Amino acid sequence: MEIAVGGDDFPAQLAAEYGYVNRVLPEDELDDFVDTFARRVAGAIPAGDYAAALAAFKRTAGRPENADHVRSLFERGLQQPDGIELDVGKHVAEKL
Repeated sequence: MEIAVGGDDFPAQLAAEYGYVNRVLPEDELDDFVDTFARRVAGAIPAGDYAAALAAFKRTAGRPENADHVRSLFERGLQQPDGIELDVGKHVAEKL
């Protein structure tokens, strides 16, 4: 329940203990692992299915009732390395 409704991020070891992740990697191995995994997954998804899923996400995220919240997230540093990305779960759950 904490994971599903809390919206918080967890340190790697705690996430592994909870069964929230299936592996914890040293930081210096993470980029190569993620790149290899993402390429494998992307190669298995038909382009039309991906495009339809992305369009559905954009329709939902772009709803007028979400606009103020999304704008606030970007103003506070969403998708910026020094912004709220380091604790994004907490910030996404915050009300304006």
